[in-house]
Amino acid sequence: MTSHSMMQIFEDPTARSYYPEAPRKSRLRIWLEHLWWMLRHGEIHYFYYFYGCDRKDGPPVGQFAGKKEFVRLRDRLNAAGQVGGRVINYNCLLQDKFLFSQYLKSLGFATPPVYALADRSSVCRTSPRRTFTWEEFVRYENGTWFIKDVIGERGEHVFRLELKDGSIRLGQKAVSLDELKAGIGEKNILQEPVTQHELLNAINPSCVNTIRLVTARSQRGIEALSAMLRLGVGQNVCDNLALGGIAVGVNLATGELCERGIYKPGFGKWALRHPDSGFAFKGARLPFFAEAVEKARRLHDFFYGTHSIGWDIAFGADGPVFLEGNNSWEIPTLQVFDRDLIAKFKKTLDADTGNKR
Repeated sequence: MTSHSMMQIFEDPTARSYYPEAPRKSRLRIWLEHLWWMLRHGEIHYFYYFYGCDRKDGPPVGQFAGKKEFVRLRDRLNAAGQVGGRVINYNCLLQDKFLFSQYLKSLGFATPPVYALADRSSVCRTSPRRTFTWEEFVRYENGTWFIKDVIGERGEHVFRLELKDGSIRLGQKAVSLDELKAGIGEKNILQEPVTQHELLNAINPSCVNTIRLVTARSQRGIEALSAMLRLGVGQNVCDNLALGGIAVGVNLATGELCERGIYKPGFGKWALRHPDSGFAFKGARLPFFAEAVEKARRLHDFFYGTHSIGWDIAFGADGPVFLEGNNSWEIPTLQVFDRDLIAKFKKTLDADTGNKR
């Protein structure tokens, strides 16, 4: 951490504010609150303006969880599941996309089928099982898939792959076989695309848009804590906020969207409508939302060694489809829409959860 980084955070509150029209605290007050946060949490408060803490009537800065503190607690709990009195780390079931897909398939939960497992030299089709060189696969196969690094995060190394009569398109570009091999991860899955529900297509048809739904284990059972909808922007094939997507809060009781969507710092601020489709967020009700929550709670039971999971769930024409489960889910954007999230998360620890603390 440098003094230059600290200066950047509060040097121009007006430009950084997500609420430029609102009465703002003095620069001295903003600086003191940043200093308090740094001393209290040992990190720069990059989300200070994101949360609206610069407003005179904004939320108290101490209401939110520090990222480092939360990550330490989350990771300790998720790495210390106890089964039969033994501590076992089950995170690989969530971190490896191939294992995750096969596990859900075996349990009967909807998830996009994995067509093949691939590295940079060969492709192993899952059914009927056969191993090809990439040269053979490109020559004989026609189709469209999403190719994903099996342990990638935040939308990294996710591409739309289209093969047709020996030609290759990766994302929006025609590429050579050498360019394809150079652009993908060391170990990948080829996953069949999801045909998403018409409402999500109306909001943003450029990619599969998902909810991030957080569930956690407590003595009371598996609890749903918070949810938000993530929407792609432009021609992005992912809805990830780190790639410029928008997040919109979701009412857990009704599945309704809140009024405003938000960008991560560096990509924009607030939006009442999707910038491409013009779709207004307020009051729109997500299809199959209650079913998604109930299935996530049921599915979490089968991840019995994991305390909390951030699920990425799409909505197909016939119901929710589980794309990923994340043991390393993050809290900053969810806290924008749910200031009580950290309190709800800690409440799951009030009783014996079967996890070491």
